[in-house]
Amino acid sequence: MDDRAPFTLDAFSRETLEFPAVVTLLARRLSGPLAAPLMARLEPGTDLDAIQRELQLVGEAMEFLKAESRPSFAEMGDPRGILAGLRVEGQTCSAAEILSLLALVGAVADVRALLAKSLLRLMGELARALADFQVISKTLEGKILPDGTLDSSASPELKRLRLAILETRGEIERTLEKLLRRWEAAGALQDAVVTLRNDRFVLPVKVEEKRRVEGVVHGASASGATVFVDPLETLPLNNELPAPPRRLERHVSRAPAGAPRGRRIAQPAGPRVRKG
Repeated sequence: MDDRAPFTLDAFSRETLEFPAVVTLLARRLSGPLAAPLMARLEPGTDLDAIQRELQLVGEAMEFLKAESRPSFAEMGDPRGILAGLRVEGQTCSAAEILSLLALVGAVADVRALLAKSLLRLMGELARALADFQVISKTLEGKILPDGTLDSSASPELKRLRLAILETRGEIERTLEKLLRRWEAAGALQDAVVTLRNDRFVLPVKVEEKRRVEGVVHGASASGATVFVDPLETLPLNNELPAPPRRLERHVSRAPAGAPRGRRIAQPAGPRVRKG
């Protein structure tokens, strides 16, 4: 059988060969998304040399399975959609797509290693024909986490930027904790929590006390009873905070591990922080 489909056999010949039944029988032995499109392209061949070679390969495969377990391709994704997209200049892979390709590369490596042990001639040729992606695989290994985020080990700059974000947020939270205790004792706060407003860490101040707490007001509650104040003590840090995440997103979009563009940076949990 030839999956290149050089011609379409007439219906009578197909029925005489019981070709549909052969395809159905073969399909029961296959698994994974890669199998279906290959099965759809199968047609009987007329090249005698090619047919004899295929029959020899089938014989070797049967011998191989007597000593080795059948490799499974059920978890191997179909990469053709991803690879087709990469033909467009400037197109990049998302982290999920890279993880999918890495799984495929890993499966190919396993099959290559499995077949390479075989002393069977045609099976050995198949193994040697499979591409070796060890360099790419090792370069990207561990760089993308299962949830699709980039690990900090992906690049020194990524690690530096994430540390800068954590340090800045930590300094803001420590300062606000001190201010919380001070203004809570003075009765100026509506609630003793640090709140996020417009991506800035602020304090929920009673509207009648807003003149006591110096800073920039970033909106009010729906009832109007609370205003959200960015205190003067944390104003410079809050101004500085957006810069590292913006640089981080730009870096992530071009990092070698290929994380998706526009990924939002998860906010680390801080003491008593609530979204306002």
